[in-house]
Amino acid sequence: YSKNPDAVGQYHASMERLEKRDYRSELEREVLEVLCNATAAILAEAENAANKKAEDKKAENK
Repeated sequence: YSKNPDAVGQYHASMERLEKRDYRSELEREVLEVLCNATAAILAEAENAANKKAEDKKAENK
């Protein structure tokens, strides 16, 4: 879904750090949460765009 696979990797790494409580400060935890939320929104938008593009292409072929 993402043109930059590093974004997906960064999202998963940040989620893992949050789940393991692997952060040094409250500020770092907050930054990880913001990063995860923003990346999740971007990935969801990219997935929706990809699905719409596939549906449009399918409709063209009919």
